[in-house]
Amino acid sequence: MGFLILASVFQLGSLMSFTTRSTEEIFSFFIALALIIKAIMAIVHVYSHGYVGCITGVAGELCDPAEPLLFIFLLFGTTWLSMTIISFRSSPYLSRWKRDLVSDYALPIAVLVFAFISFFGFSDVRKEQFKIFPRDTDAFFVAFYELPAEAQLPALGLSIPLAILFFMDQLLVTNTVDNKDNKLKKGSAHHWDLFVVGILNIFLSLFGLPWMHGALPSAYLHLKALSDVEDRLHNGYIQTVIVYVRETRLATLLAHLIMIPVYFFLVPYITVFIPTSIFNGTKTAYVFPELLYFLPGVFLFMAFSSLTGNEFWERILLIFTEQRAYPPTHYIRRVPQRTVHQFTIIEFVQLVILVAISFAQYHYVEMVFPIVIAAFIPFRYFILPLFIPIQYLEAIDGKH
Repeated sequence: MGFLILASVFQLGSLMSFTTRSTEEIFSFFIALALIIKAIMAIVHVYSHGYVGCITGVAGELCDPAEPLLFIFLLFGTTWLSMTIISFRSSPYLSRWKRDLVSDYALPIAVLVFAFISFFGFSDVRKEQFKIFPRDTDAFFVAFYELPAEAQLPALGLSIPLAILFFMDQLLVTNTVDNKDNKLKKGSAHHWDLFVVGILNIFLSLFGLPWMHGALPSAYLHLKALSDVEDRLHNGYIQTVIVYVRETRLATLLAHLIMIPVYFFLVPYITVFIPTSIFNGTKTAYVFPELLYFLPGVFLFMAFSSLTGNEFWERILLIFTEQRAYPPTHYIRRVPQRTVHQFTIIEFVQLVILVAISFAQYHYVEMVFPIVIAAFIPFRYFILPLFIPIQYLEAIDGKH
């Protein structure tokens, strides 16, 4: 994390001014796709252990076909209800502020509804509740000073790609959210944010807690929750635009303050209503955190929500859209259709590379992930113009 602090002190975040929309869109689309893949992996785990792995006629402790069926019902039910409630904003019912309030809380409402259905409607189906495991040690701090001398240099080397990952993630998220399209008025603080992330994660590392930084799509969903939007008619098409954003720290501050009593006093009671699945052939149960019944549904909701307004996703849809039904997007009027599709295919290849590296079987391949994202920036300026003329690139992929 010291590398992040040095990067903020020397204002290396200014290098991210060279990023264009395509880099941000590819990264955002990758996050959405990764969430979808995690949900699919959860389904595969459930069915491979609770359904496919069952031996016909043998009733074992881990053989319960009803459990994967309930898993699918809760997963897609949570996603469907969340998407339905979030669209309540454009309905004619209730007053505007009430519609906005219900829409902003679409996800927690859906989770609570299906948690209630699961707890009371399917009480006879075997479900393992989420378990809170005690610490393996009573040590308050991580004993980093006990690391052998021969391991310190490799640890320093491994910290470099980690620092690049945090650097790219934090600033790409900042550029995605903090741009003129979102009508933000307060000035940005890219370098200060990077400094705070570095300091924060040093303390989290000392206590053995998870690291934190800005992330998609939660950052963008938070922006939308604080925004007033309008549906405007433009060239015969209805477009949802942000007209005002409540730029306040109170929402985030209050949310995290509420987490403190919830974490220390209410978690043991809340987890009773949150079922998980235990899938292991041994007698010792092992909880797969990714197999939370509702978490895959949350993944799908966040993935689908983050695709809204992503021009990369919109250009993928254009490949399968009749030409006369194309929206009146500015670059469509200035760039040949073949060039638009060519640019989209190149973006798709970049996305496939990210997915292949991120979900590689070998962990040392995953370490290349931040370097590949950083390499997309010079690729855009030096390689891509060899295939697509500059004037078309500026129209499709200019800066915000």
